[in-house]
Parts: sequence; C-alpha cells; structure tokens
Amino acid sequence: MWEAEKREKLRKREGTFLVFETTHLTMKVESLFNNNGIANRLFPKAKGVVSKCGLMVKILESDLEKAKGLCEKEGIIINEVVIVE
Repeated sequence: MWEAEKREKLRKREGTFLVFETTHLTMKVESLFNNNGIANRLFPKAKGVVSKCGLMVKILESDLEKAKGLCEKEGIIINEVVIVE
C-alpha cells in the first residue's frame, strides 16, 4: 500500500485500535511499532473503553496480527482491540 494511502486511512476515526493499560505503555508501543514498520497513530480513547490511559493506538487492520505478535514477543499486554465503524 502506498504511504499516502496508509496515512489517509490512519487519519479516519474508523478502524482498528489497540488499548493499553497506561499512557507510558501506549507511548512505548507507538515507538515499538514505528521501529518495526507498523503504521500507527494515537487517538483519544473512545467512550466505553476502560483503561487508565486516555489514548488508543490505531493501526491498519492488515497489521493486526503482526502488532499482536510483536507485543507478545515484547511481553506487552493488549487490554483490548477495538473496531470502530
């Protein structure tokens, strides 16, 4: 996928979001994803999502399994995967 297409998809509020326990952990994951070629963007936490962190990490649906595997490898727990339509 072209970089411009990825950026455009990440701008929209619809899509696949990962929720982590704390803001510190969310920022760590953002950096981890950036360093491993997983396109991502931070968004404010959606209503109804329970977490101490006020942010969610949006990724492309096509990167979900890669992101889950990377988090597992690093010992990072994903609290929730949220799909917003």
